[in-house]
Amino acid sequence: MKLRILIIGFFVSLNLVLGFLFQQLTDFSCFTELLIIAGTGITFWWFVSKWVSVAATQWQLFKNVRNFLLQAGIGLSAGFANALITSGIMFLIVLNCDACTAPELELLNGTFTNNLMIHLLCYFSLVFSVQQQSERAPKTQAASVDIVELSSGNKTYQCRLRDVRYLETSNNCIILHTQAGNFVRYQSLRSFLEEYQGTSIRRVHRFYAVNMDQVQYYEKNKNGDGWLTLVDHSRVKFSRSYFNGIN
Repeated sequence: MKLRILIIGFFVSLNLVLGFLFQQLTDFSCFTELLIIAGTGITFWWFVSKWVSVAATQWQLFKNVRNFLLQAGIGLSAGFANALITSGIMFLIVLNCDACTAPELELLNGTFTNNLMIHLLCYFSLVFSVQQQSERAPKTQAASVDIVELSSGNKTYQCRLRDVRYLETSNNCIILHTQAGNFVRYQSLRSFLEEYQGTSIRRVHRFYAVNMDQVQYYEKNKNGDGWLTLVDHSRVKFSRSYFNGIN
């Protein structure tokens, strides 16, 4: 959050400096316009930044040219939206202020005080910061994903993922077969695998998932289905549609 505040504050300040310099070049100063640009810029980008993470995750900025152009389009659209909001507020002020004259409104329509390029750079910086944080996240998450919490009665056990042998579905729950015994968890097999994706737990059948580190060998039938034999000599059925061998 601190980084997001710093990015927004930096680019809004930069926009104000460039806007003020442009006003000086045109021999016209409108501090009201600069204040509105500052207020709308901070509010707008703080509001939009909450949705930047969605776009940053869905379209990686430097993955390919298409993603880069798409992100640029989103950034430019956001910049235009900010400029329209600012211009709309200024228009209402000029319309309802007796002291404001028509030349000011004409100048507003023709100035570059609300720099579109600065808004684009602000958007790219927010996207880049989100992607950098997401790349670092798995490192901190790896320690916690190694633990599976399992309940038995009023007791909760901290089971290491390597001690899980295999899982099977049973009605609306899954049964985890571990070295410490069997535990019931009221969760679908699919949601469990999504929670522990990237680990050694792999789905091998419609009703089974196996810790591949516990597999000793496997045997295939002629149709491609077969059986996995684990290190404790347990046997788990696999189907060819889910299992493609140990890799």
